[in-house]
Amino acid sequence: MLQLFGLRPGTPEAPQTLQQNVQAGGTQTEAQLAAGKQLGKTDMKGLLRQLQQQSADLPVEQRQRMDQLIQTMQSRITHNQLSSLQQWKEAPDGSFERVIQLDIPVLNNNQMDNLEMRISQERSAQGTHELTTLWRARLHFDLEELGAIDAEIKLTGDEQVQIQFWCNERHAQRHIQKQLQEFGQLLQNKGFEPPELQCYHGHSPDRQGELIQKNLVDIHT
Repeated sequence: MLQLFGLRPGTPEAPQTLQQNVQAGGTQTEAQLAAGKQLGKTDMKGLLRQLQQQSADLPVEQRQRMDQLIQTMQSRITHNQLSSLQQWKEAPDGSFERVIQLDIPVLNNNQMDNLEMRISQERSAQGTHELTTLWRARLHFDLEELGAIDAEIKLTGDEQVQIQFWCNERHAQRHIQKQLQEFGQLLQNKGFEPPELQCYHGHSPDRQGELIQKNLVDIHT
């Protein structure tokens, strides 16, 4: 399952793996079933059910560990589903937002890290009738060598992009700052307008006061 859903940054198949995580990562399972759609063979919730059925034949200790792992993953998917209501919600300022939130295992050499991703589509009124759309993606990493890193990507309909990083560790901030110019040039080569890139030391505004770290799985299990 990790090989199927695990994202290897920089590889040619990474975009396809990311798309598969969004479509088949479990957060949209019930919505697809309610719409009369059949689940694909790579739907994570379907695979978890298969694992649970197959674990019945394992020795008691291994079956208990497998059941605990499955319950942990199901709880995370349920949490993300509750945070990813597929409908527009009105904000106090009159704008509208809909969100999808999911976990993605990131395979970096022989190390597996968890990436928490939150994508939102926001619409706000401009003038009397026109609505403008803003796409926002928030990423959270807990990395062994660089510590906790948050990133926020804002993308407008006219391909204006703004990216901000927040690093808990100073050395992580310096590491990212050294690569911002090259990263900006890469985005321009992809067709974006000259991006606005910033990197800060500390917590992102959305992470202020958040003390609970969430993981997709217990790696040792």
